[in-house]
Amino acid sequence: MADRDILALRTARAARAWARYRRFTGRLAVAAILAISLSLIYLKGAGEPIPIRMMIAILAGLGLSVLIGTALMAFFFLRNESSRRDAASGKTENDD
Repeated sequence: MADRDILALRTARAARAWARYRRFTGRLAVAAILAISLSLIYLKGAGEPIPIRMMIAILAGLGLSVLIGTALMAFFFLRNESSRRDAASGKTENDD
C-alpha cells in the first residue's frame, strides 16, 4: 500500500514538473519570436532593404540559439524537480 502512495506521489510530482517545463518553454519560444521580430524591425528601420539571406540567417541564428538554450535550461530545471535523483539517493519527500 505504501508503494502505491510513493508511486502516486512521484507521478504527481513528475506531472507538475512537465507542466512547468511546457509553460517555461512556451514563454521562451514567444521571447525568441519577439527577439527575431524586433531585430528584423530594427534592420528594416535602418532604411536599406534586407536581403532574404540575411533574414534567414537572423531567423536561424537567433531563433535556434534562443530555443536550444531554452530547452537545455528547462531540461535541467525539470530534472531537478522530477525526483529522479531523490529516488536514486533514497531521499523521501519529508527529508527536506
